[in-house]
Amino acid sequence: MKFCYIDESHHNGEQYNSSFPVEVITGIVTDASKLHKTYREHNEFFKLLQEAGIDVKELKGREIFRGKNEWKKINAKLRKDILNYTLDWIENRKCKIIVIPIDTKKFFNLKSDGNKLALKFEYPWETGAFNILLAIQRCHCKIKKIKGKTIVVFDELEGHGKRLINIYNEDDLSYIDNFTNIKDSKNKKGERFSEIIDTPFFSKS
Repeated sequence: MKFCYIDESHHNGEQYNSSFPVEVITGIVTDASKLHKTYREHNEFFKLLQEAGIDVKELKGREIFRGKNEWKKINAKLRKDILNYTLDWIENRKCKIIVIPIDTKKFFNLKSDGNKLALKFEYPWETGAFNILLAIQRCHCKIKKIKGKTIVVFDELEGHGKRLINIYNEDDLSYIDNFTNIKDSKNKKGERFSEIIDTPFFSKS
């Protein structure tokens, strides 16, 4: 069994915002058997940061890279080392990363032009979030037995979770079948999200 945690780079909003031309939604997938060790190492890392005078509860790449907020007194080399250490740690834990970049201008232009698929989604975030679910299904559907079954947890974004679940539970999702290879997978019952346990969950980071 696997866990996938999903977060976004920012939230563009209801209309195109030129300050954020691309909205990136990322899912990090880890095997359940590695979760406890990952959690322990994660906590130890944050303790080391606190001992170094960096009092943060989560890592925000934009703040680290630009030296904002708690990072403004930390020299550039140390910030770079921390980013590299984090990326190496993710690789060593054998986490899989799903990255969905959404061209927000193109998204809103498609909606304005009446594109049927684009009109299903109100925000770029919903498009990216749904694509993460599709990617999980596509990647895990050929893993033997239940080893690909995944519990999905989104960083809570007020108001959008309910809309995403409604799309996820729609009666007609035939438009996703070619992408998820539903006919070629181990999924004999034809369940379109057979690799996702229950429905996606939402939690504050």
